This record gives sequence, C-alpha cells and structure tokens, in this order.
Amino acid sequence: MGYQLPALEPRAEGARSGDAVAASDQLRRTLTLISGYSQTLLHLQLDEAERSHYLNGIVRAVESLSEQAEEILGLVADHRAVPAGRPVVTPERPAVPPGNGSEPAT
Repeated sequence: MGYQLPALEPRAEGARSGDAVAASDQLRRTLTLISGYSQTLLHLQLDEAERSHYLNGIVRAVESLSEQAEEILGLVADHRAVPAGRPVVTPERPAVPPGNGSEPAT
C-alpha cells in the first residue's frame, strides 16, 4: 500500500488549498459584516433599538471570527509536518585548536 501514498499527496495539497480558500472567504465575509455594522453605527442616526441591533451584530460577528480563527489554527496544526526523507540536521562548528586565532587578543 505504500506505493499509493505519493499519489495521494497532490490530492491532499489540493484539499488543503481548498480549505485555505474557504477559510479566507469566510473571514472576508465576517469582516465585511463587522465593517458594515460599524459604518452604520458611525454614519446613521439610529434609535436605541437599532443601535442595539447593530451592536449585537458586531458581537456575533466577532464571536464567529474568533471561532474561525480557532478552526484555521487547527487546520494549520493538522497539516504542519516535516517532509519525509529530510532529517533535520544541525551543523556542528568545527573545533579550532587553541592558539590558531580562536582566542581573543589581550
């Protein structure tokens, strides 16, 4: 079954890309709602009931935005991985024997 894994990788990348596009669209819609409610509050003469309606809309949109951010962070965490076959290597500094310029001048 190991031979099927490379064939699935492009589909997985496409799904991740689709997730990112969907998340981006949802974020834009929510930010547009917040902007619209805010602009309405700033520019229209509203009675107290209307003001309350728009303020509650902002609160709901911000709550939704918070949930969306959590979902996005979950997607990022689920898909973050070190590529297979590429070990992480930390280069070692070569040891310099004493007296070869490695000691500070006094």
